[in-house]
Amino acid sequence: MKTALTFLFLVSPFAPAEETKPLPQLPDGYSLELVTSESLLTSPVLCVWDGNGRMYVAQWQSDLNNPGSEKGTSSVIRLEDTNGDGLMDKRTVFANNLVLPRMILPLDDQILIGESNTSDIFAYRDTDDDGIADEKTLWHQGGPREGHIFEQSSGLIWAMDNWIYTTRNGFRFRFTNGEITKENTLPNRGQWGLTQDNYGKVIFCEAKSGTGPIHWLFPHTYTDWAPDWATEDGFREIPPSASFTAPCGQAVFRGDRLPPNLQGNLIFSDSTARIIRRAHIDHDTMGRPKMRNFYPGSEFLRSTDPNFQPVNAATGPDGTLYLVDLQESRAPNASKGRIYRLRHKDFQPGPRPDMLNESPAQLTNHLAHPNGWWRDEAQKLLILKNDRSVIPSLKRIFVTHKNSLARLHALWTLEGLEAIEPDIMKAAFDDTDPHIRAAMIRIFEPYFLAESDALLSLTDLTQDQAHQVQTQLLLSLSRKPGEMSRSFANSVLANNPDNTFLRELDQQLTQQALGN
Repeated sequence: MKTALTFLFLVSPFAPAEETKPLPQLPDGYSLELVTSESLLTSPVLCVWDGNGRMYVAQWQSDLNNPGSEKGTSSVIRLEDTNGDGLMDKRTVFANNLVLPRMILPLDDQILIGESNTSDIFAYRDTDDDGIADEKTLWHQGGPREGHIFEQSSGLIWAMDNWIYTTRNGFRFRFTNGEITKENTLPNRGQWGLTQDNYGKVIFCEAKSGTGPIHWLFPHTYTDWAPDWATEDGFREIPPSASFTAPCGQAVFRGDRLPPNLQGNLIFSDSTARIIRRAHIDHDTMGRPKMRNFYPGSEFLRSTDPNFQPVNAATGPDGTLYLVDLQESRAPNASKGRIYRLRHKDFQPGPRPDMLNESPAQLTNHLAHPNGWWRDEAQKLLILKNDRSVIPSLKRIFVTHKNSLARLHALWTLEGLEAIEPDIMKAAFDDTDPHIRAAMIRIFEPYFLAESDALLSLTDLTQDQAHQVQTQLLLSLSRKPGEMSRSFANSVLANNPDNTFLRELDQQLTQQALGN
């Protein structure tokens, strides 16, 4: 595996003084492009995009070493690229007088924002499109929240299963037809950052004890099981001699404008060590996963700049990877803060989206986009619009499209529109892609939770030899303990007599159901 590192230099329209800082080291072929910096922002902690590709950035304009300074001094800004070169050149303060904002979720014409020291979430709307919110309404009332600012909830992502997730909380939200549903889940130990992979698995990260990525084996709504064998020996070490101290800001790269072997890799940072780790997950023949460092003995990115403080990452609409650098300088009144995008010499960034101006019929086309950001955004907007005229098109995509990810998003979009019918259900259980068969098992859960006899529809799947299906069956069956569920779980195990991983998982789920 090639692990050579080289110093990289970037060219940007920013002031020369901003370019004198030591630049990170990256593998050959990669470079960082400065998208925005001190001239437009201060201490950014996260960035997201709306359906038209406008970037929303939470910036913390407070002295984090001075307790009490966080009261109402921070903001969320909107950054735009007006000339199409990919670099931000227009800035407006979208929402001001905030307390260390930590969550941003663009919907359609609303932007959800969560602040520190509260579990309330507000919806902001810019009715005249000047980049400044002029309406603010309470979206969810959660009340005051205590705790260190880096240990309060973060995330607020709309996942593929059409639930909205956050860290630290034992619940999730669903937003359908303007109505919010809150459902209790197992608690999670996630801290700063939240992401999902191409199949909708939400992945958390814990900084305490230098743990790093957590809840990545299975959706955490089923179990928080974390066996030691799931990460390779030494994974939590930072070569040559350090260990994780502040892992955070994870993102599964799902774009299409960087090398294909980066797709599906988990990117996260350690802001104290000034590194970014690239991790990948292998599966053995039994389906047992293991997370590994893609660059054994090294890191994907290192920096010698003492102020470099990477705290977040995200796949962008242009198909590249964005890195948020807090630059929390100790110097008084120092200007600080940068956002980079990762480039590769063999790829050019993709076009800017215009989804907020598109019809539901046009949005369905993006479910097959090679960039996961586009697929996610199209699915979310289709559900928010709730235009049922697209259901025939969604069914056609699911039944006929050659791209399995397009079929998967079409299936979950139908679920979000409450349009899963028997023909789609049967086609999903028979699909050639095991991820789709596993997704249909998850979608089918409400049926057998309501009526045990519905489990009979899963009989044939107990013979399925795909590890994605086998594990999902055990996970889903664990949601309704009982004689019939136990019988189906036993069938899965009997059909895989040498699979110790499945037996280990089943034992864990059984103990969990008994409260042990």
